[in-house]
Amino acid sequence: GTVTYQGKPVEGAIVTFIGEKHSATGKTNSEGRFQMTTFRANDGVVPGEYRVIISKFAAGPLQDDETNEPSGDEPTQPVLRSEIPDKYANPETSLLRAKVLPQANEIDFDLK
Repeated sequence: GTVTYQGKPVEGAIVTFIGEKHSATGKTNSEGRFQMTTFRANDGVVPGEYRVIISKFAAGPLQDDETNEPSGDEPTQPVLRSEIPDKYANPETSLLRAKVLPQANEIDFDLK
């Protein structure tokens, strides 16, 4: 499948299919394309219906733990910021769904 956001491919996103018995994950390449893994690398997804979450985070500037402001003093933590809307990364707020059939599937997600 493919993940796009505002019409552009999303590179480095983690795609997770969450089912009642099985889950599967994949990571998008530079073209936004992904292959899923359930048991072995790129083995696909067990047929069924799934909730889908997609996350894409990037590290921002280092910030002070307490003030959340950039600081030259230690300790500092990298700040992760989502590059797509947060709602897609949460199973409670993501409305994405996938129905996987026994044959080959091509499931695309165009995020808004």
